[in-house]
Parts: sequence; C-alpha cells; structure tokens
Amino acid sequence: MDEKTLIDYRRWAKNMLAFFSEDRPATEVGRADVRRLLDYLEDNKVSRIQMKRHLTALSMVFNFLITEEAVAANPCHRFRFHAQTQRHRAMPEKVYREMILAMEEEVESASTAKYRALATELLDISTILWFSGLRYVEAIRLRWEDVDLDRGIWTIRSPRNKGGTKTIPMHDEVVRVLQRRRLLGKDGPFSGRRDPIQRSWARFRKRHEKFGPWKFHCMRHSFVSRVRQNFSDVAAKELARHGTATMMDHYTHVEDSDLRAALEAL
Repeated sequence: MDEKTLIDYRRWAKNMLAFFSEDRPATEVGRADVRRLLDYLEDNKVSRIQMKRHLTALSMVFNFLITEEAVAANPCHRFRFHAQTQRHRAMPEKVYREMILAMEEEVESASTAKYRALATELLDISTILWFSGLRYVEAIRLRWEDVDLDRGIWTIRSPRNKGGTKTIPMHDEVVRVLQRRRLLGKDGPFSGRRDPIQRSWARFRKRHEKFGPWKFHCMRHSFVSRVRQNFSDVAAKELARHGTATMMDHYTHVEDSDLRAALEAL
C-alpha cells in the first residue's frame, strides 16, 4: 500500500474515532448515526467529495462485518449522498504529442544521471498511460510477474469496483517501453509509490505552463474516446475495464471537429 493511500486511511480513521467512541459496538450503529456523521463532517468543513469517500469506506467496513456475520445489516446501504465532481477532459492527441516532445527534450538535456532517470520515468509512464488507458495508480503498482512481454499481455489488478483483476493485451508501444524498463532490474516498471512521479509531473507542468491544466487521468479519458471512435464500444469497455456502459459514456468525449467530420461523411 503506497504512502498516499495510508495517509487517506489514517485521516478516515481519525474522523471515525472523533465521532464514534472506541467502545461503541458496530451492531448499535444505525442509519441515523450515519446521517449525524455526515452532518458532523460537514460542520468540520470536510469537502463533499471527502464526505462521500468516508461514507464509502464505512460501507466497506460494514460489508466486511456482514461477511464475518458480526452484524446483520449495513446502515450505509442505499444511503443517498450526492457529491458533484468535475469531469476530466480528454487530452487531445496534439497536446499529447507536444507534451511527449517536451519530455524527450528534457531527457536529452538532463545535466545528471539522476535527473535523466527522473525525466525518463515521467516520459515512460506518460507513454504507457496514453497507449493503455490505465489508471495512474495501476501503472505504478505493476509488477513484472503480471507482465508477459513475449505474448504482449499483462494482468491488471484493481479493486472489484475498479474493474477487478483482468488479463488484457498491450499496445506495441507499451511493450517497447516495458522492455527497456525491464533492464533496470527492479521489482516493477516503476517505483510503486505515487509521490515521486507526481512531483516530477508537477514540476514538468510548472516549467511548461501550457500543460498545466492537464492531469494523468485525462489520458485515460482520451484512450476510451479513441478506442470507441476508431474501433468499437465492446473493445473500449474491455480494455478500460469499465463495469457499465454508463461509466464508459462518462469517459467518452467527442470534439466539434469529429462531429463536423461525421456530418460531412453523410
């Protein structure tokens, strides 16, 4: 488990202990307690996104207790809580190409071996995200035992609500990047911790302001849009490991130029 995830769990546990006493049996917690918890978090200026995450984490705890036959019901079940999230944009291919060119230039101009390694790592993970549609955390947690470079397939391991564990093919460009990183002799292609690469990514966008608005996840949105447009909905759903068509629609973006091309093709 990476450091960022541990921090999130500690923050969640701290808020739970501030609201529920340690000697409070889980069997006594009801829906009214969950409602008061959300009111408590809101009074303490916790954002609605974080409130929703707290509710989800608490629900997961009760689901576990149900499987252990420690409680009879989940008080969070069907609890209606809406948090408006800002939808990521799909990164246009032109922006991606310009970004990769800037990253390649930074690799070439690196003054030390350390800076060259950091710049190369950022370039490589960006390439993999663009050609695979992986979530950032899935990419950094990759281990070589889940990668078969000879057959061009890999096994992506995620929680069930994020696609679960699934073996899918890789793009040839991804294979080439992984073949090069395999020579580094590490347990996986990347460090396994999200913070070092995130810091490199933040510094890169600070040096190149035009890439400032873009996030790693924008490349996943672009991947889904490209696969749906150029091949099929089924392929996009399987490669992105989306559980529903609704979620796939959320990741699909159509540019005005695409709409105009569709009209001209009639």
